[in-house]
Amino acid sequence: MAFVGRKAQLGQIRAAVNKGENILVMGKPGIGKTALLRAFARQSGSLFWREPNSLRPLLLRICKRLELKTRGLTVSELLDAIEQERGMPLVIIIDDLDSASKKAAKMLAELSSFGCIVIIGAAEAPLKGRLDWAFERRTSLGPLSRAEAKKLLGKDYNEAVYRDSKGFPLALLAGGWHPCVLSGRIDLLPVGLLAPVAYLLLSLRYAALLGDERGLYMMFGLVGFLLLSLNRGRRVWK
Repeated sequence: MAFVGRKAQLGQIRAAVNKGENILVMGKPGIGKTALLRAFARQSGSLFWREPNSLRPLLLRICKRLELKTRGLTVSELLDAIEQERGMPLVIIIDDLDSASKKAAKMLAELSSFGCIVIIGAAEAPLKGRLDWAFERRTSLGPLSRAEAKKLLGKDYNEAVYRDSKGFPLALLAGGWHPCVLSGRIDLLPVGLLAPVAYLLLSLRYAALLGDERGLYMMFGLVGFLLLSLNRGRRVWK
């Protein structure tokens, strides 16, 4: 069922693998990237990996697939052992490439340059130079049509569910509404700024208390509470 509405993308993945080319599958959260790639991994016998920053265990799994000796080898030695292997290309699928650190991205890019490895990656958007150049091909997943949704859900199909889900497979299977269908979210106060703003307000609070400026203290207290409340109840645009 993971291939419902994804025949074109599946064909592109197979064509890339047959030519030994890396391919990046892009799409919004809940659109079905992971489900598609897991199903493809089961069907093709490819190695599926969902932790792009845990590279040593991944390299050990690759070496095991290539039947290479790994005992006592460092990460760089594992890479050298893989590079020296020139047999049939091994297909590895790496999910959540958006979360790859710079160090991991560099190593994955090096891994992709080996002739014995073909990488199928998944990300929510282009990788902005970190790994993007390593993928010769790209394909995108979109929402399912009504016909495809009916095929996916069978007798459980409901028009209201389809409308609420906006065609996102994960939302369809969840009964309609799901956080993944909320696109274009605007954070009125980015979470990363919460700590600096809190420290600033705390400093101003003590400054106000020392000067016995009760009005100033109340004002900054209210501003801090308002900002935190706005961030907690972030407005979501559908």
